[in-house]
Amino acid sequence: MTTNRTAAPNDGQYLVNFVKTRARSRLQYQDVPNVTEVGEEHFRLSKKVPNHEFAVAMGPFTLKRAEATAAALLTIEAIWLRYVAATAGGALWRDEANTVGLVTLPSLSDVWKNLQFDSFPMLWLLVVRGFSAVVGPMNDHAFRVLGFAVGLAIIGVLWFYARTFRQSYPLISLALFAISPSVIIWGDSVRGYGFGVVLVVLTGALLW
Repeated sequence: MTTNRTAAPNDGQYLVNFVKTRARSRLQYQDVPNVTEVGEEHFRLSKKVPNHEFAVAMGPFTLKRAEATAAALLTIEAIWLRYVAATAGGALWRDEANTVGLVTLPSLSDVWKNLQFDSFPMLWLLVVRGFSAVVGPMNDHAFRVLGFAVGLAIIGVLWFYARTFRQSYPLISLALFAISPSVIIWGDSVRGYGFGVVLVVLTGALLW
C-alpha cells in the first residue's frame, strides 16, 4: 500500500515552523523576566505576570528590607542623640548631686537611714554607689557616662522585647520612645528613671 504524504507538510519543515511559533510566543513575554526553573540547563520565561501581581509577589521581601533599614537608622539616631546629650550635659544638676551625695555617705546603713531624702529605691542607689566607688564621687563626666550606659540599655531592652515576642523590629518603640527628648533628658540622667524603664521592659519580656 502506498501512503500519500503530499498533502501533509514535510516533517523537517513542520519542526522548523513549530520552533518559530514557540520563539515568537516567548518574545511577547520578555518584559517580565520571571525565572521559574532554577538549576536547569537553561532558564525559560514563565507566563506573563501583570504588574500588580508582580509587585504583590515582591512585597514581603521589599517590606522586610525597608523595616530593617528604618530600624537601623532609628537605632543609630537614638545612640547618637544620647551621645550628644552625654557630652553636652555638663555638671550634675541639683537632684543628681543629691543622689550622688546620698550614695557616697560613709556606710550603707547611713544611706538606708537617709533614704527618705531621695526619690528612688535602694537598688538604683546601690548601682550609683558602686559606680562612684570606681570613678570617684566628684567626677561629673564619669556620671554622664553612667547615664549614657543606661540610655544604651533602654535601646537594648526594646530590641530584646521585640525579639521575645517574635516581632520583626521595634520600629514603633524606637520612633516614639527611644528618640523622645524627654526620655533622653530624664532617662539618661543620674536618676532612677531610665534604670526603672530598663527593669520594667525587661520584666515584661521575661514574664512572657
